[in-house]
Amino acid sequence: EGYALDQFASGDWGLLPVRTGGHRIGLLLDSGMSQDLVTRHLQAADAARATLGINVCDYVLTSEPVGVSLAVSPSGASYGTLDNPDTLLDAANRLVNEANCTAIAVVCRFPEDETDEDVASTKAYVEGGGMDPVGGAEAIISHLLTIELKIPVAHAPANDVSAKPEEGVSPKAAAEELGFTFLPCVLAYLHRAPLILTDRGERR
Repeated sequence: EGYALDQFASGDWGLLPVRTGGHRIGLLLDSGMSQDLVTRHLQAADAARATLGINVCDYVLTSEPVGVSLAVSPSGASYGTLDNPDTLLDAANRLVNEANCTAIAVVCRFPEDETDEDVASTKAYVEGGGMDPVGGAEAIISHLLTIELKIPVAHAPANDVSAKPEEGVSPKAAAEELGFTFLPCVLAYLHRAPLILTDRGERR
């Protein structure tokens, strides 16, 4: 997660490899998702448990929709805003304090492409020639939770995915076109993400 790496690079936080076992991962789902999308992501978590041995120990739905909006800065970088960040924080704290989760995988409902410019931006990214239109908003979500909880956090966006394959997909983006969710790769790498050490005494 970018914020944790910044803190590590500045010498303020330490990172400790997870050499055995793995994290107790809590799955945080945006209640703004449709029931079909929720089901898809719970199935992905079940598959990760059954085939990879990943400990997705609990999940929660936010009490209210997160309300993610996307935008592009004048310099061409993507970013986003959250209508209700407190609902994310509340749900994440429940996973940590009630389920003893040591890492969190977050899935928020992201808006569909609404304008010709949105469609063109996504098409450029998929074809390997443009910026990631959702990456900036994803970073805001993971930064928010990492700053608050100081544990590993990773995010997967959720949108309505067509079963029809796209033509002309770049090899760099091909893995993102294979399924109905981005969650499996998030769980696979979050499972062994380094522990975050914020106390200098812990790093001795």
